[in-house]
Parts: sequence; C-alpha cells; structure tokens
Amino acid sequence: MDNPKVTPYESVGTSPIPYYLVLTGVIIAVIYFYGITFDDYTETELVRFSYYFVPAFAFSIVGLITRKSEKSLLYAVISAVISGIFLFGFFEGIWPLL
Repeated sequence: MDNPKVTPYESVGTSPIPYYLVLTGVIIAVIYFYGITFDDYTETELVRFSYYFVPAFAFSIVGLITRKSEKSLLYAVISAVISGIFLFGFFEGIWPLL
C-alpha cells in the first residue's frame, strides 16, 4: 500500500501563526480599552478605537478561515480593507444621524 505524502500547511497554504498573533493582540487591546480603562476615554475616543480593532479582527478571522488557500493573506488583507471602509461609512454616514 502506498502511503500518501503528507505536506505541512506551509507548503499548501499560509501559516496560521500571524493570524493568531493579530487576534490575540486585538483581544488583549479590546479587554484593556473597553474593560479596564473604559472610564478614562470619551465615547468618541472609544468609537475611534474600533477603526483599529475591527479591520485587525477581520484580517485574523478571514486569514484563519482561508489559511489552507495559497491566497489566504490576500483574502485577509482585502477583508481588513473592506471592513475598514464599511466601518468608516457607518461611523461617518449613519452614526451622526442616530
């Protein structure tokens, strides 16, 4: 019987380590800003922090979902850019109307 050759994920996709690092950083930063030092910032400052967290979160989640693909990094970067654009549109277009 032939044993199929097993290839590590690096040869067929992207390593998940950068995505886990970004996700860990986002979780730590969100806990710090929104959990520990929440009272030190105005509502506007807290909303502006999401411009950093949401694209980084989208980058890491999409990267982890598509890590088996050779274009995983491309998909992750595109999702971060698109989520940033949508977040900007929401906060600058819809948020002031509420």
